[in-house]
Amino acid sequence: MNDQEQQLASFAQEFERMEHAMLNMDGAADMDGSFYPELRKLVSRYDEQIIVDYAINCQYPLGSIEYLIKAGIKSFDKDYLLQFTSSDEELEAYDGAYFLALCGYDEGYELLYTFAMGTHPLYSGYISPIVDMIEDLAYADDERATNLIATIKETYAEYFK
Repeated sequence: MNDQEQQLASFAQEFERMEHAMLNMDGAADMDGSFYPELRKLVSRYDEQIIVDYAINCQYPLGSIEYLIKAGIKSFDKDYLLQFTSSDEELEAYDGAYFLALCGYDEGYELLYTFAMGTHPLYSGYISPIVDMIEDLAYADDERATNLIATIKETYAEYFK
């Protein structure tokens, strides 16, 4: 096993341990705010390309990609992320748009806007602009996210009184 393969195996083992703990607690592992700081420490010890390679090749890439993007890994290929937006499943299409946005791609914000306004062809109301999108966009350090949150709050002002 070469050094890159060892690094990948080591990252996979540590990440899967953390992810497993998070899933076993139904997401409650981050209730005290420790999950993402610990994950950021983990990813800081590895080459970003090794982390991306792991995420796109693991058994359940959507969940892994979400955790890793929220932990600061933003070098996912735009074309790879765009494939999720072509899904015929609302949540997968939303996740693709969300991942694109968090990685800084305009296409992500454009698609998220359609979900926020209820005009995306797959929009069913399952994803709440008021709850889900505002919470998700809190992970984006981007003026476009701030603007989209403001648009959501303006559009759904009656819920923010």
